[in-house]
Amino acid sequence: NRAGRVGRRLVNAAAALSIAAGMALEAVAPSWTVFLIGAGLAGAGSGAIDAVVSSVIMDLSTSTGGSGSGLNRLHLFYSVGALAAPLLIGALVALGLDWRVLAVGTSLAGLALAAPLARAGSVPARPRSAAAPAAAARTTTLSFGLQLALVALGIAIACYVAAESGVSSWLVGFLADEPMAVATLGLGLFWGGLAVGRLVASRVADRFDPLQFTVACAVAGGIAILAAVALASGTLRIALFGLAGFAFGPIYPM
Repeated sequence: NRAGRVGRRLVNAAAALSIAAGMALEAVAPSWTVFLIGAGLAGAGSGAIDAVVSSVIMDLSTSTGGSGSGLNRLHLFYSVGALAAPLLIGALVALGLDWRVLAVGTSLAGLALAAPLARAGSVPARPRSAAAPAAAARTTTLSFGLQLALVALGIAIACYVAAESGVSSWLVGFLADEPMAVATLGLGLFWGGLAVGRLVASRVADRFDPLQFTVACAVAGGIAILAAVALASGTLRIALFGLAGFAFGPIYPM
């Protein structure tokens, strides 16, 4: 909401600094409460960057293709990062590197990203069409209905993020009966599926109705997770988590 008032450039830079400050606070936190405050700062910065950069991509997509494809290409890189970062961090921790050092490194990365993100935020906002006054009038007339729709959309997004983050958080623990290599492979396949799903959606999403496309992906992903949880063990259960990631991939960008 504030990005349109103070400028996306400033919001992006401030968000990167918030990530840096939050990670630095986590690195030196003497207690769990202080650590949670740092995590909150880092999360707020990450969320702001996600929203602002998505709006930039939507503005740029008006002249290069559909916004669905543009957003899926953007979030493809998010999912690739989410796939690669745990593998790298896990390897560094296995080598004996203290997690606080990694938090400091992430904080420095946030500082380094402040200037590039500010530059990305300097992309001019898409100009409003001549029909904007009429649209604004309709918005005023239907404000209550639109507010309900926005609340429903917010709840849907929150549920999706909870599902995606939830699977990421409990998957290795859920597969505790499997060897560690297999359990981490399941997590890798989930995030790999997310990346591939977004890559495919970047090619085909704009050919379909966005609502029907998103709902179909959500239903398919939910069924895959339910089936994987229902299975006792085996290769199929691991593959189903990869399939769930593939179906989940396009949902949030769409």
